[in-house]
Amino acid sequence: FDSIKDLLIRYRRLLHHHQITLIQAALGFVHQFKEVDILFAGVETHQQLQEIITALERPFSIDLSEFAINDPSILNPSNWKLSTP
Repeated sequence: FDSIKDLLIRYRRLLHHHQITLIQAALGFVHQFKEVDILFAGVETHQQLQEIITALERPFSIDLSEFAINDPSILNPSNWKLSTP
């Protein structure tokens, strides 16, 4: 993922600046789409569920279009070159 390292750093800095967690950004981004009626999220703990509920309760209006990625080598997991231990 070296090709998007700088992009991810800028993304995390933007979220930090706005005091938004990664889960808030992910869920908030999806929640903005009127075409999305239902959002499913798996949880393993009560704390994770609470974080999701909190994330969805917080308004989200940040334009993330500058972080769009169109590279199939990044978007398609079957293209990922992961090393195994």
